[in-house]
Amino acid sequence: MEDGDNGNTNNPNGGANGPLMNTIIGGKVLRSYRKVLYENHKENPCFYDAFFLDSGYIIGGERRKKLIALPSFRSTVISFVDRKIAKKDLNTNFYVQHPELEVREIRLTQLRRIKYELLLYALEPNSPLELATVAHAYWYFERLVVQGMVNRSNRKIIVASCVLLAIKFLETGDVTRKLVYFKGRWKKYHSTYYNHVLRRRDDDDDDEEEEEDEEREGVQVDWRKVLLAEFPVYVGLDFTLLPDVGSNVIAVHVERLLQIINVTMQEYYGRRRSFEEQSLLGGYTYYNYLYY
Repeated sequence: MEDGDNGNTNNPNGGANGPLMNTIIGGKVLRSYRKVLYENHKENPCFYDAFFLDSGYIIGGERRKKLIALPSFRSTVISFVDRKIAKKDLNTNFYVQHPELEVREIRLTQLRRIKYELLLYALEPNSPLELATVAHAYWYFERLVVQGMVNRSNRKIIVASCVLLAIKFLETGDVTRKLVYFKGRWKKYHSTYYNHVLRRRDDDDDDEEEEEDEEREGVQVDWRKVLLAEFPVYVGLDFTLLPDVGSNVIAVHVERLLQIINVTMQEYYGRRRSFEEQSLLGGYTYYNYLYY
């Protein structure tokens, strides 16, 4: 048997020491691309770091402070900042850290809104989805954002495809029922977004143009596009749907999702049913009170 047949070839494109590995199955030498996929996802910082895109310390409005310097003392006055201005500052500070996302119009406020939406899918009454499942979905989404697969126009399609992959790969029991549940809630949320926009405009007329854009996006999203994007998303994730052994990136994502409702992981997993009450999330009206 030649060297190439037993996987010990010195060819840099094959063998055990090269980027490609040979595998013998049924007496035939097959080329494995496992190592190539592993090397690719190692280069994505979001694969290991749940704070890479949103550190949690990016805030808006802090630049609009006034320093009063007098002979005997100094005082800092923080003036009232309109929500629209604070929102703009927040995204501007985000682009300072991630300038490559400005071209694709990916905003920090959009990423945080997606997190709220995923949290609702897991915590609303009678939801069969686990919080860890939607945490995996958001982890997938962040990796695709860094890889350049996500822009403003397709972000909702991509995140829905990420949830589908997470449900199929992670959920147990009646997975079909859970897929049907997610499809129904996702379509209902995006088809009823117009009502929430109307309620919010009473409080913030300055964001009317931007909210109209969001409204059109919510109405025009087609579920068939979500299904068509599922396999490209799987490829974009390098077929890797689980973190490395010993990584705590998913636990951090779960913790950050629960921080939205000021609940710790111990409280949530200790008495989960109590957090599914309508009084906590307020159903779909929960979105009326989002800062972003």
